[in-house]
Amino acid sequence: MTKIRLAVWSGPRNVSTSLMRSFANRGDCKVLDEPFYGAYLHRSSKMHPLREEIIASMSTSYEEVSKICSDFCFNKKVLYQKQMAHHIFSDLDLSFLDNIYNVFLIRKPEHVVKSFNEKVENFELDDIGIKQQVTLFEYLLNRNEVPPLVIASADLLDHPESVLKNMCKYAGIGFREEMLFWPKGPHPDDGTWGSVWYENTYKSSCFIKERITYPNLTDYQKSIVEMAYPFYERLKNFIKPPL
Repeated sequence: MTKIRLAVWSGPRNVSTSLMRSFANRGDCKVLDEPFYGAYLHRSSKMHPLREEIIASMSTSYEEVSKICSDFCFNKKVLYQKQMAHHIFSDLDLSFLDNIYNVFLIRKPEHVVKSFNEKVENFELDDIGIKQQVTLFEYLLNRNEVPPLVIASADLLDHPESVLKNMCKYAGIGFREEMLFWPKGPHPDDGTWGSVWYENTYKSSCFIKERITYPNLTDYQKSIVEMAYPFYERLKNFIKPPL
């Protein structure tokens, strides 16, 4: 059986947990939930909720986690990796990406910033991942003739079957109807942080169409959104539209 490693790189509050649920419900996936989170917190001074519990619950070695993501032997057809781009520091060796199908999930910065600020009081551009997504994307673009797949969270919510079929085709796996639904509540593969960050996903059982609104932002939030937009626009140019 051909083994497929599929990593979806996003920032926080990008609908990434629902996408992880979708793949977990296939039945042929082993899921890794933010495998670099412990290493990221251990190296940084970021005071995220449950910081010490997260560090204690997983490997804090970037080299070890990179090997798990790229070479780990798993007993399912697909190793699905929910990855946060801001967990990857600029001085790290990115060669582990060469053994993985990499997808980039992006969301308009105003929605990311508004939602993230509800969980973390003080943060910077580097904390929402869009800048690091571009770094990872450019690395892969320079290594391959075909650009990595880029999908928009709004498209995923509005046209889930079409976007999921694009993802499956990109990774060389078949689409399954089970990907459109999942059980409510926590999942055994959730990280320690699930109780803090996944409350909306716990209540859901499918992708829910996004309401088109522009959130009210503070000046502080607007400043981060303004910095984020050039990076967002860079990736937006490569979005694979729904079928």
